[in-house]
Amino acid sequence: MSCAAAVWAQELDLMGPTILERLNQALPNGGIDRLRCVAVPAT
Repeated sequence: MSCAAAVWAQELDLMGPTILERLNQALPNGGIDRLRCVAVPAT
């Protein structure tokens, strides 16, 4: 996942465990182990 601002990438990293739990509950096969959030320059 990419974000236009580093602060959002950091926030998503901090929320990662909660996001993963909810994604795995919602997806039929679950299986997502981790998220990676990076900041990229806006174009």
